[in-house]
This record gives sequence, C-alpha cells and structure tokens, in this order.
Amino acid sequence: MSTFIFFKAFCALIATAAFSPDGLSGAAALQTRGGENGVLSEDLQEDMDYDESISMSMSIPNYDTTFDCSALQHLWNTDPTSIEGSDLFLIKEDCDRGLISTAAEVAEAMEAFEGPYQPSIDEQFTTMADKICAHALNETDSEDFEEILDACEENPRDNEKVVDALARLVAEQTPQEDEDRALLQDTCISIQENRREIEQALLVLASRSDEQRRRLDNSRDHPVTAFEIGSDVLSFFDCYCDTSNPGNDGCTKRAMVFAEAVSNSVIQETEKIVQENPAEVLLKKYTNHLRQSGSLNTESSGQYSSVDRALNQVQEGKCDPPGVQQGPTGTFSLCLYAGPTFECELGWDPRTIDSAQCLSMSCGGSPNVVKLKAEVKYCPAEAYVEMELKACVDVISDLLEVIGQYVSTLETYMNQSFGIYGGCLRLAWAKYDMNHQRLETTASRTKSLPGIPAIEGKVTGNSWMGFKEYGCAYSDSLTWFAKQVVAYNRETNFMTGSYLHNDYMDPVFKDHNDNGGCVHRAGPWAWFELTFQVGFNYIWDTEWLFKESVRFTAASDNTYPNGVRVDGYHRSHWGAPNGYYFFADMNKWKNYFGSITSGITVKQCRGGREIWTGKIRHFSHDDSIRRWDGAEEGNWLVFDRVVKTGDKCANRVNAVGFWPGVPAEKSSQEPLGQYFNFDMNKWKAYFGSFKSGDVISVKQCRDDTAVYSGKIIAWDNHNGKHGRRDPYKSAGDWKDGDYIVKSSSHCYPFGKYFKFDAGEWKEYFGSFNSNGDTRTIKQCRDGATVYTGSIIAWDNDNGIHGRRDPSSSGGDWKVDDYIVTSGGSCSI
Repeated sequence: MSTFIFFKAFCALIATAAFSPDGLSGAAALQTRGGENGVLSEDLQEDMDYDESISMSMSIPNYDTTFDCSALQHLWNTDPTSIEGSDLFLIKEDCDRGLISTAAEVAEAMEAFEGPYQPSIDEQFTTMADKICAHALNETDSEDFEEILDACEENPRDNEKVVDALARLVAEQTPQEDEDRALLQDTCISIQENRREIEQALLVLASRSDEQRRRLDNSRDHPVTAFEIGSDVLSFFDCYCDTSNPGNDGCTKRAMVFAEAVSNSVIQETEKIVQENPAEVLLKKYTNHLRQSGSLNTESSGQYSSVDRALNQVQEGKCDPPGVQQGPTGTFSLCLYAGPTFECELGWDPRTIDSAQCLSMSCGGSPNVVKLKAEVKYCPAEAYVEMELKACVDVISDLLEVIGQYVSTLETYMNQSFGIYGGCLRLAWAKYDMNHQRLETTASRTKSLPGIPAIEGKVTGNSWMGFKEYGCAYSDSLTWFAKQVVAYNRETNFMTGSYLHNDYMDPVFKDHNDNGGCVHRAGPWAWFELTFQVGFNYIWDTEWLFKESVRFTAASDNTYPNGVRVDGYHRSHWGAPNGYYFFADMNKWKNYFGSITSGITVKQCRGGREIWTGKIRHFSHDDSIRRWDGAEEGNWLVFDRVVKTGDKCANRVNAVGFWPGVPAEKSSQEPLGQYFNFDMNKWKAYFGSFKSGDVISVKQCRDDTAVYSGKIIAWDNHNGKHGRRDPYKSAGDWKDGDYIVKSSSHCYPFGKYFKFDAGEWKEYFGSFNSNGDTRTIKQCRDGATVYTGSIIAWDNDNGIHGRRDPSSSGGDWKVDDYIVTSGGSCSI
C-alpha cells in the first residue's frame, strides 16, 4: 500500500530547463499540418516539437525521489500533525537516527512500505544474522559476544542460533520486571493445566477457519485466521515454558512469527474491507447502541439512569442533523456518520449526571470484518465530547473468546504488546471538534513483548473523519481540506507520496478560499491508516524487519463522477509554470473519450461547475496535455475534471434537508422559562454575527407555529449564552424545543425545505430563477426514488432553499438527498 499524507509547507527544488510561454511556434505549424478540423493523426503528433522551449530529452522525475531527510524534518518542524501517525513519520524517525538521509534512500524507504513484497521469516533471520555477525567482528575483545562469535563462525552458519544468542544477551542486559516473570509463569501454568481444553479450542477455531476458506475465492490467498494465530501463540509459549530448554533455543523465531501473525491479522482483515467486498464497504452498515449505566468512575453506581436512545434516529446510517443536538426534553444526542466506515448514535440526559463526573458510552459502526468503534466520554463540567477510536478484528476476538477462557493472561500479552483490548486495537483519545464536526486521532506506540526485550512491536496510525452534512469543504485548514477532498472523491492513489507536495494542494486550497470557500463540496467522509512493524533489538540499534500498512478512504456518494480527473500538473521546477500542463489516467481517458487525440474540444470542470471549454493539445512522449490556445500558468488544478462537451459537470443536485433558525432552549435560570440558551456557532451561522446586548427582531417558533413575533435581547457573559424577549417578559416564555428565525422567515419543521448550491443547480439544469424556479424532478435517497413531481426553489432573504410543490411537510428531505431530472436515474 502506498505511503500517504498531504504536505502543507514542503517544496523540494530540482534543476529544470528554462521555460518561456512565448516559445510556442509549434502550435500553429501543427494546426496547419493537422487533418480536418485541426485534429492531428498519431504519426504527426509524434513529430510535434513539444514546445520549443522544453527539451525533448527532459525526463519527468519520480515525484517521491524529490524528498530527502531535510525536507521531511522541515515539514515536521512546520506542520507535525500532517505526518504524525503516518508512514512518513516512521521514515522521519529513520532519518533522525541517521539510518537514511538522501532522497534516494527516502524513496527506497517509501517503496518498502508500498510493497507488495514482504520478506519471509527465514529471510528476516538471514538479514538479522548478517547484521549481528558483522557487528560481532568489532566486539572480539568483549566476553559478552563470545557465544555470538562462535555461532557466526560455524560452517554452515545457523542463522537462528546466531539470533538466539543475541536475544539472550539482550535479555541479560535488560532488567526484567517482576510482573513480566510472573506473567510468563502464570501463562505456563495455565497452558499446562488446560492443555486438553486448549487443543480442543484450537479444533473449534480450525473448523471456523475451514468454513471461512470455503467462502473465499480460490484464486485469493486466505487471510490469517484465529486458528493460525492460536497455533502460533501456543507454539510461542510452549518454547518459553519448556524447562528443558533454559536458553530458549528456537524461541526467538516463534516470538517473531507470533508478533507478525497478530500484525497481519489486523492489516489483512482491514484490507479485506476495500479489496474483497467493495459493495459491503459502500452499502453494509453496522451500528451498536450500547445502553450503559455509570460513568468512567463506576464508584458512583446507582447515581445514573440508563442512557437514553438518541432522539434523532439515523435513517440507514444517516444523521438528520449530524453532530451534538439538544432535544425538546433537555436530553442530548450525538449522531455522527463518516461515510460507510463509521457511524455513532448515542443519547444522554445531562440532568442525571453529576457535574463533577463524566459519562462513558460506546458506539461504532463499519462494514463486515474490521469494526471501527469508539468510546465516548461526555463531561458536563467542561461541555465537550471525547472519543477513543478502536479498530476491532474478529479473528483476535475469536482467539481471546475461545482460548482466553483457559489462558487469561493472553489478554494481557495483547494489551501490553500491541495495545489490543478485547480484540480491539486502541488508537487514541481525541476531542470531537463540535464547531467543525470532525475528529482526528493519532497513535504511535513501541513496546517489546513482555519478558522478551529483543522483540519489539510498533503500531502507528491515524484517522481523520468529517461528520458534516453535504456542504462547503473545509476552508480553515489545508490539511483538513486536502484529506476531505481526497476522501470524498475516493481517490486512494492521491494518498500516495506522489501528491505530498504543497505545489498540488496549496493552489487548490487557495482557489477554494478565493472563491468563497465553496468551490469544493463534500459530505461525511473518513480517512484511515494503520501500520504495524515488528523489529529486533540489537542492543546498539533496532531494525524493523516486518512492516505492514493499510489505508483507505470512505465517503457518501460523490456528485461529480463524470469525465476524467486531473491527477497532476507540471510544477514550476519541471520547466513549466504550475498548471500550464496536466496529467490524467490515460486508460480512463481512452475508456471515456475513445482515444487520445489532440484538437478535440472538451469541457473543463471544477467543483461541479464549468470553467472553460475549448480544444486541448496532447504530447504523446509523456502524455501531458494543455489548452490549445491561451495556455498559461494556473489553467489546471488537481481534482479538475475533463468531460465531453455534451456531458454535464455535475450529474445531480444535492438537496440537503435542514432545520432553519437557531435552537432556543429553555434556560435553567429562575424564573424558569423566562430566558433561553443558544449555541453561538449556530447563531452566527444563521444571523451572520453576534454582539452581546444586541436587540433583534425574530419569530419564536414551537413546532411549525410562531408563538411570538417581536424583539429579543441576547448576551454572552458570566451567565452564559442566553437571551429573553424584550422588553422584560415572564416565566414560561420559552420551552425546550423552541427555535428562533428571522422576522421575515417562517416556522417550519426539519426537512420541509431543502438547501442546495446554486452553482450545482445552474450547471445541472442550465439556469436558475431565484424568484421561484419550478422543476419536475426525481428526489433520490440511497440510490432509490422517494418522490417524483414538482419542486420550487428560491434565493431570497431566507437563503437558497426549495421544497416540494405545491404541498410539503416536515421530513420530506434528509441530509443526503439529491435530485435529478424526471427522466434521470437515481442510481448514479
């Protein structure tokens, strides 16, 4: 799997030829020599001058070879979060230790992660023995290395014997904790006392594994199974528990096999999500609602009632609306959906929680095998939600369930060595960003096997998830914007080292923000990476001999699948200004356009909108493409799309159901109901600004009825964010579930109206009448038609919105709905 991450502030310089936009004399000549309509034949195209200012011999460098250790260190110093938890972080560590330094060495390290080659255990032991013996030659005067030197001098050399000798030396020089010795002793006793039961349990796991293999395609290698890991575990402990083998001869290899099997089980089963069952990734969802009593500190048992089910129920995994919401009875709900990979729905009543305590809940969701789950912590005193993301693997859970009942210490080995608890790999705790509705977790841990200091395991990983309903992509952070756009477009190849340069994403991000922060739009999405390494501690160094990584993205449906995506463009140090040329997947180009020919007329799309139409010119020697006329810097950005002139840039209009206004919940201040509380972010998003003490005119809504029209006053002070009617009113004015809207607006329930992007509407329908645009459409949800008929849309004081016509009601629209023409298909 390819290394991925987006660089925020990184540029590696290489020597390039000079470029002059004026030196384009070949264009006119080629147009003259071309056939009818200026279209060039393939043989004439081969004779093209390729812009006289650029040498035909200029080779296009591999993107990844422009990285060296100094550049990685610069990135770490300027933007550490952009690579923390990724493969690049591990490569940077090798740089810090002086193991690599040049761009070529960095590229080789990146290739090691990209695979697919993984050395066998025997090859690993040959590598280790070579390194040990080479070092031992410099330790001829040391008594510590006598046994190692003897093993190295044997002919033929026994590699396992050499490694075992150093493993014993490492153990002798590493203080062993009493707990580790007791842990191994307890494990050995459990295995001895329950040997028959353990072997029978292995037979159960073997039968499950056979059934699993029968369901697999015979052309594929079978994944690591619980039976195989169980067998490796038993072999590992049998060796270290053997009292007739005090030197633990042969045990190092068994320990390595066990560690690598556990690592493989997580990686392989995660890969299965996207490689074996892509349909299940996109369609199958799993949500676990865990009702639980108590808080993180369970000493206060009996104080809390059971956790209420979330008030805003999800529909097929969707949240209406997403994020943290307060319901009409004062309870709270958390509903998160990040594409088909993760969803979380929980509810709680803050009035039943001691303000000094935190409430603990669990939720999770995923397709099939690897389950992404979360532990959720709500702390009313600080008013935040904290989540710990976990990747749960069935084969580990099966192993602990079947064998763990006889060897209880197996769970401890999984805890201490790999951070796996109950079959779930704990990644990290992170606060859920309520303002931006997103969550980032990053983890990096290195541990040795308990009592076996020579074998070390390292787990690194990160996840980035966005839970916002469909709308404008992030504009506050390049890192978040880049990951969101890549994930939402499901372009995993954009997660590779080829796209790490700020040259690629900085211009896209700048264009996005320069044009109102809404050029690119996205719905819920997830980005996930996990890397396991198993290494050997040589005393003087640690070498990571086994590395496995997995990464994937997931998102709700993409709006702009038409045409061919721009994958890259000439950077300035290649001899052409940024965006003068572009590159694309030529196989996809041929499948879509039928051929790769200069002179054809195409449409260039950005963010689902047409930005240019004209002829393009293709250079066959490197498959670069530019505009035929008017080519200049900045013409092309990654994620642009090239489509036929008869096709649309957008193949639908996203119609997001919403609830207008600002929730105005009854305040607990006395007299009860005289004041209301509100969320500042929602206030600013709706009204545009806020000034404490301002008086504004509103309608106070209850359900779909205005119960008051007039002025209110609102403050943000030591009493919190609160307000009341103005002039001074009385108790009972405000009830839970109330909300306020502009005085010119109407009161209506969630989902009666939908909001949309006017640019998408214009691109798809061809025009937009802001005073009331009536269309006959199909309303789609999850690929199915839920309504066929008329709608009407406006752009007025109430914003850009629409509804069914002539009649509409609450719940008509949900957050992931979209519309197509009456003759269109919902199965996009």
